[in-house]
Amino acid sequence: MAPSNPEIILRRLDEELTVRVELTLIGRAALVLGYDPPVLGWDSGVTYDVDVVIPLDEEAALDRNEPFWVALERTNNLLRNSELFLSHIFLENQVIIGEGWRDRRVPMLLSGVGNLVLFRPASIDLLLTKMARADDPADRADILQLIERERFSLETIEAAFGSARCPDEADLREQFEKSKSFVRRLFADRVRQNNRR
Repeated sequence: MAPSNPEIILRRLDEELTVRVELTLIGRAALVLGYDPPVLGWDSGVTYDVDVVIPLDEEAALDRNEPFWVALERTNNLLRNSELFLSHIFLENQVIIGEGWRDRRVPMLLSGVGNLVLFRPASIDLLLTKMARADDPADRADILQLIERERFSLETIEAAFGSARCPDEADLREQFEKSKSFVRRLFADRVRQNNRR
């Protein structure tokens, strides 16, 4: 089976690295590489990049990690013709994510990788990160896939909403509220369908 685009990117980065680096993947890369089988399947939900979230207390160390930035630049240059890249490195206060997310992370195994230590957020936290673009069909599909895969109840999701940390930006807060409404409608529709049976 051909490697996915996120795998190609991360393997190339690992080859260029001279030091160990810990990364927590979000976005479609986490959905493709962080689950077995992948949440989206190997040929659906193609993505051309890798998104990463960094805990605030690791920001300074990553900023000073020159070998990482050199390896990242080399990786992106080497993959430029394939239009693959890793460039979205978010701080945890720049994404919607659950309080205490770091303690719930799930280790990711990518065979043959030596310098990268990979994680993904727990599924409920990953779902929250997908709620920043309420009208995006791909993000809605990802949310639905995570709900189905993990069999999340509305109660579990509402608890996550209550403990979620959302950046203090009007647009993101509006998107989060719209995404909450989408999820609640989804569960309400299910209840109505069950009642008709």
